Amino acid sequence: TGTMGEEIAVESLKCGATDYVLKQNLARLIPVAQRALQEAEEHKKLKQAQEALRETNERLQTMIQTSPLAIIALDLEGNVTLWNPAAEQMFGWQEYEAIGRFLPLVPEEKRDEYRILRERVLQGESLTSIEALRRKKDGTPIDISVSSAPLRDAQGRVTGIMSVVADITARKEIEARIKDALAEKETLLRELYHRTKNNMQVIRSMLLLRAASCQNAEINAFVEEIDQKILSMALVHQKLYQSQDLSRIYLNEYVEELVALLSQNSATASHN
Repeated sequence: TGTMGEEIAVESLKCGATDYVLKQNLARLIPVAQRALQEAEEHKKLKQAQEALRETNERLQTMIQTSPLAIIALDLEGNVTLWNPAAEQMFGWQEYEAIGRFLPLVPEEKRDEYRILRERVLQGESLTSIEALRRKKDGTPIDISVSSAPLRDAQGRVTGIMSVVADITARKEIEARIKDALAEKETLLRELYHRTKNNMQVIRSMLLLRAASCQNAEINAFVEEIDQKILSMALVHQKLYQSQDLSRIYLNEYVEELVALLSQNSATASHN
């Protein structure tokens, strides 16, 4: 009958020809059975790994397709290889219009800026929350925040770029309105400060002139008291104007400056 090789024996066992294998090579049954079990275990592990990989890919695809952020992938030449539904909605180009072509959302005047950023990522650098101005399909400008990282193959070589993009146009518009409002308030506050300061100075001058023409000690004392109160209010106003926080004044600093101001004013009045 001859000698049966291990390959044939293993295949025969797999096919259920147990009696035939035992008859042909009873002495080699144990190593043949061990090899058959080993191959079966390896096949099982491979199948489990393939199933796990399939599930991971499905989850990844679901995340990409349902992400509220635009997800875009590029090859080494800068051509689009991935363009998810959020990218379609954000920029206006459908997937079939974007795939295979150079990234369409970069305006001509921003090409150099974009090229520098792309080269940085292709060199292995990851970029986070880079703000840039891009355009939609209809030409409308759009402010974006983009985070990019290099794509690598099994050997670690860079094969492309993956980017996640957020539309920050609304945020930029709000920031611009707040900036304009603050600038307007700053102008109004500056004008109010100068007018109030001038009015207080006029009142002080009128009181001091009146006191100078009067020899009544009681009236002079009253004028001096009013003058000191005006100086106190003027200093509070000045501190509020110069402060970064309009809700508070640092008392120690205020008292020190007020005492110095009143002392100087008193000395000037005595000298006169």
